[in-house]
Amino acid sequence: MTRRRVGNWVAAAYLAGAAFVLVTFLMAPPDGLANVWIVLWTAPLSLPSFLLPLPMGFEFPYFPPSLGFHGRHVAWFVPAALLIAWTLRRIIGGRP
Repeated sequence: MTRRRVGNWVAAAYLAGAAFVLVTFLMAPPDGLANVWIVLWTAPLSLPSFLLPLPMGFEFPYFPPSLGFHGRHVAWFVPAALLIAWTLRRIIGGRP
């Protein structure tokens, strides 16, 4: 197996896990523990964001409350998961 193929498999496995996490989150009631796997699955991006307070007063994820509980988390999770999958594929698989 080439590096590129391994990188593609790792990125695909990460995205499959992300889809499972997202579906599980959307089926859970909006309580304080529903978003634990959202944060853990995107840990490379979410952990630094907890350390950087924003003066705007938004809660994590930093989107306006008008999107609702699930909408704010989906707006954070989808781009973060895609960015992490792309980074994993790029690190493992090398340049295209």
